[in-house]
Amino acid sequence: MAFAYEALARAYKIAGDEEKVQQYKKFAYEAAEEIVKEEDKKVVLNDLATI
Repeated sequence: MAFAYEALARAYKIAGDEEKVQQYKKFAYEAAEEIVKEEDKKVVLNDLATI
């Protein structure tokens, strides 16, 4: 789910809806905590940092 939320946050950034960007980034960070594989977690957290 973290990757899906990250994609939504990025889409809302492009659309200019900063409120939704922050909402979906929050969801993504929360979902990232549930990722077991550290490599996958690192990828999503690095992607989130670029938004």
